[in-house]
Amino acid sequence: MKIPCQTTGASLILSDNKMLALVHPYLREIKEMLYEFEESYIVDHSNFVETFGNHATAHREAIRQTIAWYREHLAVKV
Repeated sequence: MKIPCQTTGASLILSDNKMLALVHPYLREIKEMLYEFEESYIVDHSNFVETFGNHATAHREAIRQTIAWYREHLAVKV
């Protein structure tokens, strides 16, 4: 079952310039990656959790640890 989705700006560019996408590197790249924005997709991490366990760190704690690391390792010493 396909779920309706909005048309991205990239698909509008390519619909009018398919020939241009053949020779323009930027438009060629958009054409190649467009599938990511036209269809919904699901990310499932159950295999990861099964292998390594669910050891997610809360966002506030992760931010606190990151700031502490930067202060310790990248502090400007005068």
